[in-house]
Amino acid sequence: MLLRDVFERGLTPQVLLAFDRDSPRVLGAIAFQTRGNETSLLGIRVIRTHRRMKIGTCLLSRLPGTLVYVFADSQVHPDAGPFLQANGFERGSRMYIVEVDLDPMIHAMTKLRDRALQSGRVPESARLVSPARAPASEAVALYHEIMAMRWIHPAHLEASLTDPRIADISSVLLVDDHVAGMVVVRSAAGDYRVHVQARAVMPAFRGGWANVLIMADALEKGRAAGIRRIRFDSMDDNQDTLKLARRFNADTISVFDRFTRRV
Repeated sequence: MLLRDVFERGLTPQVLLAFDRDSPRVLGAIAFQTRGNETSLLGIRVIRTHRRMKIGTCLLSRLPGTLVYVFADSQVHPDAGPFLQANGFERGSRMYIVEVDLDPMIHAMTKLRDRALQSGRVPESARLVSPARAPASEAVALYHEIMAMRWIHPAHLEASLTDPRIADISSVLLVDDHVAGMVVVRSAAGDYRVHVQARAVMPAFRGGWANVLIMADALEKGRAAGIRRIRFDSMDDNQDTLKLARRFNADTISVFDRFTRRV
């Protein structure tokens, strides 16, 4: 009951509970997952009547691992940041999750794509394929290089590439049969939205035709699948994506900060 949203995400975390010494009732809970010496904090909650009594601090102190990290949505939980920083966590990168209507975005991307193709700058060996037909190890290596594992673990990304919910509406750009860029999009059954899970382009192909071709292809696949809204992530240092969001009057859904604490 205290951490319902954690379990609704299909996760199977470890959980620590704080009990009242004098009566058999739970005062707080913390959920986490551990991989090696790293611990991912998934959720923490103390019942309203017992807050500001150091119960949350006590639960945090029991977490295993030498590195603890957590993603906190400042829009949903504005008190999370100050609480974590008061308990020794440092704020690192920030990620915005924004959502836009597909139609105006696909209209603009299609025009840019046609212009790029007419310019003659696109190599003859360039082609767009489904992630399931692309070299998975190259795609993961590219994302790892660009994003430095800040948000998605490489093993999770590689397993996702053959998932039909992703492969059918995502796009990978191959140049000379090697991965030059990709946009990995996840859909949910019966939903009119999709979420861009990962996007990366090799440095040599940035700022021009490559990103336009990949996005236009994925957007057209989305429209054919009945998608009407597209949600994507943008790091705070990704000015190109933030400009794109402002251009299409994107709605800001969440603002996630990554906090870490070394023990």
